Amino acid sequence: MIKEKNKITQGQLMFWMIQIQVEVTVLQVPYVAHIKAKQSAWIAILITGVCAQILILLIWSLCERFPSSHLFQFLPQIAGNLVGKLTGMAYSLYFLIMGSIVLMTFHVVIGKWILIKTPTWVTSFLLLIPAIYLARDHLRTIARFFVLASLLFVFLIPPILYAFKFLNLSYLLPIKTVGWKDILTGSLDVTFAFLGFETLLLLYTFVQGKGNGKLKAISAGNLFVTLLYIVMTVLALAVFSPGQLSYIPEPILFMLKGFTTPVINRLDILFLSVWYVKVFTTFTAYLYCAAYGLGHYFHRGQHTKAVPYAAAVCYVLSLIPSDPSMHEYILTGAIRLSFLFTMGFPLLFLLLSILFKRKEASL
Repeated sequence: MIKEKNKITQGQLMFWMIQIQVEVTVLQVPYVAHIKAKQSAWIAILITGVCAQILILLIWSLCERFPSSHLFQFLPQIAGNLVGKLTGMAYSLYFLIMGSIVLMTFHVVIGKWILIKTPTWVTSFLLLIPAIYLARDHLRTIARFFVLASLLFVFLIPPILYAFKFLNLSYLLPIKTVGWKDILTGSLDVTFAFLGFETLLLLYTFVQGKGNGKLKAISAGNLFVTLLYIVMTVLALAVFSPGQLSYIPEPILFMLKGFTTPVINRLDILFLSVWYVKVFTTFTAYLYCAAYGLGHYFHRGQHTKAVPYAAAVCYVLSLIPSDPSMHEYILTGAIRLSFLFTMGFPLLFLLLSILFKRKEASL
């Protein structure tokens, strides 16, 4: 029986997906896509968004067979008690790893732009402490905060519109400057920026309404994120020349740093303030999902007991990288790992449930 405090609406699900997908690497999406795809970077992002939507359909199809059970409940029903529990704990570990990467990337970026001399263990605490406080609460409370945090997107609109004064549309041409192999490679490189939809495996049963409505909600969230990334990428491509963009890892921040208004002297600081909230919500979402799984297996369903040590694991893991090359290596590894948990396991368990006719109605 699902507690009333854990039930969320379809609208809250949409904002959950927006918050967890628009995360720590949002500042680097144009640069990362441009490295391989060049002026076709926006096409690479569009392809990634379409692939994310296909995986959303895959996960939705699996969850539809067990509408009253979450990830850690229906896995044993499909694959047996042992395999189901091992896979469930693997998902908990995956959420911990993703949370630690969010923390790691946060202190890399924030240490470059604002807190240059602040130790990384201090900057990580800027996310860790409030995230522990929020993740210990009920799902509905977290979802409501995510809806409130989404209002901050309004503050991003004026700086982006102001940047249109400096566009050089000739930089966008020709549209396809590289082969499809490079475009697909660029699409693969920005995969991390689209992750988060796999949390639907846990959230699905807590969302009120019918299955089609839930699918529309999460699809709307993915569409918003895809369009946001495309707009940011086109903006970066049209402001900076191809040669310049290759050396600017955070082009949006670099662009805003040069803008001044009578009211705000540093628009990049305003953008970073909004970005901090987005990173905070992403980390909180992963922390909650990891703690929920650990609470399910070790604390009789009480995720609040697992939040502190789950956060501690994320914190320790985030401090391991010591140089930028190690950071890039870990991000690449995370993308490869994500394929297993966003596509491999869902597809496998969906096929098994169909093959052995395992679904909620037949159990």
